[in-house]
Amino acid sequence: MSAESFPSSTDIKTRLSNLTPDELKTLRDIYHDRWRKSWLRTDGWFNLFLGGLTLWLGLSGPSQTSFPRLIQAVLGLLILGQSLWAIVTPSTPAILRFAIVLLAAGVWNMLLAIVGRLAGGLFLVGLLGIAQLWWAIQAYGQYRRYKHMALPDPPDDEVRFYDEIWHAIAKGVLKRDAAVINLWVRLDKWRGLLLEDKVVFALLRQKLLIIQLKDEANFVPNSSRPMGKRRVYGRIKLNEVFERALMNRDSYEKYARWKGEEAVLAEVTPSFWQRLPRPLRIVLMIVAGLVLLYIGFIVIGVIGLIIQYS
Repeated sequence: MSAESFPSSTDIKTRLSNLTPDELKTLRDIYHDRWRKSWLRTDGWFNLFLGGLTLWLGLSGPSQTSFPRLIQAVLGLLILGQSLWAIVTPSTPAILRFAIVLLAAGVWNMLLAIVGRLAGGLFLVGLLGIAQLWWAIQAYGQYRRYKHMALPDPPDDEVRFYDEIWHAIAKGVLKRDAAVINLWVRLDKWRGLLLEDKVVFALLRQKLLIIQLKDEANFVPNSSRPMGKRRVYGRIKLNEVFERALMNRDSYEKYARWKGEEAVLAEVTPSFWQRLPRPLRIVLMIVAGLVLLYIGFIVIGVIGLIIQYS
């Protein structure tokens, strides 16, 4: 599926609208595969720090005997090695290896903190152990999830199509399409393409796509009158997980119209400023800016005179 097969935004929309269930599943599998790799690499870099800290505590922390420190240093080396391995080869088994080494390191550090074998470093060692246990539990949960998915290797043509769609929405011909909305989930910005029966969200900072059917894409605003807000805060379900999200009012109005929420759209009441012609608003903003500059100039002059005669 080359870029030449989809030369226009209309062709791309048509292709997305006519996805078969198998094609839709394949595109979703590509998302899960890429998210797994991204999560593993991010976790790998973070655990390089945890592994280095564990190694440093094992080599430099005070102890009555060298055996506890030696075990701690070995666990730190294992975390460092596993972290590098996961960054280079982010596979499902790598998640299980993460869980095992972090569980061992967390339990050992907690034992050292409890029995007081690292006098003077108990607090730091205990906190490190708690963090490692928490990350081990998270990693094992991710391992079970992806083990159950049993993601197959995606076909090359579907991967190319996936990348072409991401590029069209994030940077290409669909970037400023009338059917596009902007969505912020935590600190990540997503751009969504609203189709008749589904929505395609593209994460702008990396090549990730989420494709959801219309009845699955539900944004629930926190406010009872969202159309009165410049920014609409709420929650949205992305891949079976509810996330805190934000839309600007224009995007939310498009979304509400797409979902057929006429009661929400009835709240649209433009303010006096919004009803003014755009050229007039520009002129008024320029005049207001000049007035503020003039007032600032006067205030600075008055302050200068006060300082001069004080």
